[in-house]
Formats: sequence, structure tokens, C-alpha cells
Amino acid sequence: MKPLLIVAALALAAAAHGQKVLVISPATGNFGSIALGKTSPAISFTVTNDTPSTMGYLGYTNLGEFLLAPGTCHLIHGEPMLNPGQSCVFTAAFKPTKLGPVSGVLSIQTSSGTFDVPMAGIGGTPVSYTESVLYSFCAAANCADGSTPFASLVQDPAGNLYGTTLYGGSDGNFCGSGCGTVFKIDTAGHETVIHSFNAICNQAGCSDGFQPFAGLIQDAAGNLYGTTLSGGTGIAAAGVVFKLDSTGRETVLYNFCSLDNCADGSSPYAGLVQDAAGNLYGTTNLGGVGATPCSGRAGYDCSGGAGNVFKIDTTGHETVLYGFCSVGNCADGSHPYFAGLTRDAAGNLYGTTYVGGVGGGGQCYGGGSGCGGVAFKLDNTSHETVLHNFCSVGYYCDDGDFPQGLIRDAAGNLYGTTGYGGGPAGAGTIFKVDTAGNQTVLYDFCSLAYCADGFRPLAGLIEDPAGNLYGTTYFGGTASSSCPNNSNNCGTVFKLDTAGNETVLCSFCSAANCADGESPQAGLIEDAAGNLYGTTRLGGAYGKGTVFKLTPQFK
Repeated sequence: MKPLLIVAALALAAAAHGQKVLVISPATGNFGSIALGKTSPAISFTVTNDTPSTMGYLGYTNLGEFLLAPGTCHLIHGEPMLNPGQSCVFTAAFKPTKLGPVSGVLSIQTSSGTFDVPMAGIGGTPVSYTESVLYSFCAAANCADGSTPFASLVQDPAGNLYGTTLYGGSDGNFCGSGCGTVFKIDTAGHETVIHSFNAICNQAGCSDGFQPFAGLIQDAAGNLYGTTLSGGTGIAAAGVVFKLDSTGRETVLYNFCSLDNCADGSSPYAGLVQDAAGNLYGTTNLGGVGATPCSGRAGYDCSGGAGNVFKIDTTGHETVLYGFCSVGNCADGSHPYFAGLTRDAAGNLYGTTYVGGVGGGGQCYGGGSGCGGVAFKLDNTSHETVLHNFCSVGYYCDDGDFPQGLIRDAAGNLYGTTGYGGGPAGAGTIFKVDTAGNQTVLYDFCSLAYCADGFRPLAGLIEDPAGNLYGTTYFGGTASSSCPNNSNNCGTVFKLDTAGNETVLCSFCSAANCADGESPQAGLIEDAAGNLYGTTRLGGAYGKGTVFKLTPQFK
């Protein structure tokens, strides 16, 4: 019988040691901010014996501020053991005794190796945030370091940040302002361009892709994956899916518009999600296999198709899972634009489209029937369900218009933003769609004088363990004489708590010449210490955008 021991140790986590014999879900425990002396809600961890041998359970130990309870891992059928293929559940909680971030490791020790689950929590509640610029783009000649980041960031376990810029990069003959970059910013704030997309450009196009509009994802091996809006070797050079390995070598995994009429998709504005098997999923804004004429927002050219949802397997084979505008009058949605996907454990995909649906009876942005967009679900048989038609409530699209993508909580509720709608101001909303498909507007922007609470959210949300939502607005915030858009101000970072109270954590262009950044178009990421990271499209020391950090101050 192989012994199994669960202990907690206050140390930085490492990956699993030795042969992989246990499957642990979730892989990490993040408890978020908890008041001093209070105990967090418990997180349940499932441990599965993935070996042909029985493992015995010896006990557990509580150490420091992470509290463990053995649950069903204590006895299995009355015996202190875990048989092959069996699972048990134990729980952990966090009871902080000091302010600030606390990290730890849950170590599961067997005779076949040790398996570590990183644990993190924050003692106290953030009362304010301090913004700092980690990097200002266009510091190098000809913006060789990149220019104009539109997308959010990804962070590796060591704290390094990775992202894309739409323009800039090394000199090339094809793109006058540079064809975009993938960059890394280390924990000291040093920036490295990992790839310049104009490196393989000529008059025939850019075979490696160019203009990465979306952000990146990273796998456990450190490989980065993303999309470019244009370039590649397809019929119309309509974008690529790419991979960058840990040495910076780029591989194009798929060239869009490789099929007649771009039936495989064209112009991917959004990023990717990845499943456990390594398959990639995403959307294209144009192309696809929709069967009916594309329609929607006034003045929007959809002659090139209404977009699709696609899958790229580990061999680089692309499958179109769904083509929008497959239903009359595009009632199923049309043009996902820069809203990506989220995926649940069952393999269902969720997202939004910019236009289409059956809303649009009022003053949705651009006008016209079916201009409100939809929130949709695509199951693992490629059956699409419209969860909500935007601009279905009120003359001013009280339920929102121009949705920006979705996130999903543990209970299956979906949250997102709309860039327009939400009452007479039409400044955008934060919304929730519950598991029954009921949509609720949680907040209307521009509810304060001069839109001090934010105006025009153009990115999605993130959620902390306590259920608070965080995001950005492109305009709004506290008035600043530095802001070129003085009438609208230059954007915010906001928090929405579970009671629906909104707090502006940062108003951009608060520094002279907008050195602190201007007009964030991307969403945020949060680390285990509660720091928030993002990009601004403009501003910074050279006016070409920034990477910023918001550091919480606790009480």
C-alpha cells in the first residue's frame, strides 16, 4: 500500500514532483481578500488516484493561515485508502492573521512523488489602488519595441507579463508603422520583443501574420498562442493562428481564408481558449459558412460573411464549429468582432456577437433591426442557442447594446459589458445572464455627473474569488486638463461589488501629458496578491500606449 499524506507548508509552490499519479482539481486555491480573523468560504479539492495501485491515507496537518479538512479523503468505504480510479474530496479555507498577500503550498505526498497545489489569499480589504506605469511603448527608435496595445495581458508563474501591440516592431518594407509585436515585460519592467510580425513581410503579404489585435494565452510548457487580424498565406491574407515557443520561434498553425469564399473564416479580432487536450477555439469576424444574407448595423459591410466559431486541433486542422447568420435575418447573431469565447468543463462555448439577433427596435448603435447583438451558447455538438438578444428592452436599449464578450462564474452565471445602451446616456452597461437565460443589468455607466464613473466599456470583465467584477472604460473618469478628450475624459479602471456598487479605482490622464496612460481598450488580469494589470491604447511617456499595474492598499 502506498502512503499518502496531506500537509500544508508556507512556501512558494512548485509543480508536481516525480511521476504523475494524482489528478487534482482545481489545480490552485485562490481565496481572494478576507478580513483579518475571518475564515473564507471553503474550496473543495478533488483528488483522483490515476494509478493501478491503491494509495493509503495517513492524515493531514494544519499550518499557518491555510486550514485543511480531510473530507472524504479521510476514509474511503471505511478504509484509509484510495483505490485505483477512485476520487476523494478535501476542503481548504483561509484565515488571515496579517495584512496583505499570503502564499502557500498544499503538498500531497506519496511514495511515487509529491504533488503541490499553490494556495493564495489576501489578508484585509483593499481600500485604494496606486497606479504605476510598468512600460511606455515607442521608447525605441521607430517604435521597434511596439506601439498601440489593444489587448489584455497574460502572466506566467514567475510574474512576467506577455502581450501584443497592433503596430510597431522591427523595420520592414511592408508596414509603414510596423506590423505589430509580441512582447514580454519582466518583473523589473524590462521589455523584450519576442516577435515582430513584419519580419517576414514583402509585397505579397506577411506569411507570419500581421496586426495582432487580440491578446495571448499560455500553456503549461510556456508556449504562447494568439491570432493576427491580417496576413498569412490564405487566399486573402485574412489572418493566422500562431504559436510562439519558449525560445520565441513562431509557427503559423493556421492561415484563414484558405478555402473558397473564406468559408473557414476571415479576420480574427479575438483571442483563443484552449482545452486540456491542447485544442484551440476562437472566432472570426468575417467569413464562415452562414447560409443567409448577412444583415445588421447600419453601414456595416458584411458581404464577406458573418463570422464563425472555429477549432484548431493539435495537428493544425481547422474545423468550423458554427457559422453565424445561419438563421433568417441573422437571428442567431452576426460578427463576433473582438469578443472571444469562454469554455465550461463540459466543453460548451459561450460568447457574444456585435450585431444580429432579434433586438434592435430602439436606438441601438448604428440603428436598424437586428443591430443589438446576442449572447450565445454553443454546445459540444455545435448546436447554438441564443441566450439573450440585446437592445430588446426600451427605446434606448436599456439592456445594453454592442456586447463585449462573457466570463462565467462557478455557478454558471455569465457576466459581460456592453459598449452602448443602458438608458438615455447610452454609455454602456455591466450585465449578468443567469443559468435560466434571464438577463439583468447590474450597472449603467455615466450614472454620475460628467461620467465620472466611466463611459464606454470596450472590453470584458474579470471576477475575483469574492465575486467582485473588474474592468475598464475607454472614456470617463475624473476630469483632467491633460486629457485630449476633455469632454469625455480618458478612461477608468472600475470595480463592481456583489451589491452592485461601482467604484472607480483609477482615472487615466491624471498625470501631465497622460504619462500614466490614456484610453484603455483591453480588459484586466489579477494576480494572487490582488494586483491588477492592463494596457492603455494611448498615453505614456511617448503617447503610444502603456502597460500599467494597480497595487492595492489594505486595511
